[in-house]
Amino acid sequence: MAKEFGMDVVAEGVETMGQLHFLRGLECTTIQGYLFSKPLPKADFEQAMRRRQIAATEAMTSPISTRTIDASITIQRLNGQDIHVGRTNIAVSKGTMHSVSFYSSLHLPVHEGIELVLILNQQSIPVRPLQAIELDNGLIEYECQYLDVKQSHFVFEALQSC
Repeated sequence: MAKEFGMDVVAEGVETMGQLHFLRGLECTTIQGYLFSKPLPKADFEQAMRRRQIAATEAMTSPISTRTIDASITIQRLNGQDIHVGRTNIAVSKGTMHSVSFYSSLHLPVHEGIELVLILNQQSIPVRPLQAIELDNGLIEYECQYLDVKQSHFVFEALQSC
């Protein structure tokens, strides 16, 4: 209902990975709770916000997802400068009209000056990381916004075909 009215929703009290994945399935993107952190002193909170990465406190005990697709990702641009680096393999787990989520073991920077390219079925899809959640099993779950939302259909089609 909130989506229909263009409202943002904050899910509070999230304490388990199961709750997190359930809420992500409902396309809830703003989540808080002890899964990520207990209340922090101001200085610690400010530091966590500057890093833009929060480690989940519970281990992920189930498989990543029954619907993931193999892809790769590379850094394309940093602060307006083109960068040429190799690719790393990822597992794409979710796609909406505005964002794509994937799992990786690589620590990628999360800030406004970075542009990544998701390579999926020979399509290059430019994205910008919005957030990263470090899981206890060594994986990091990233959420990225599309730099061109018209390319979101490539992710939809790939997820539907798996």
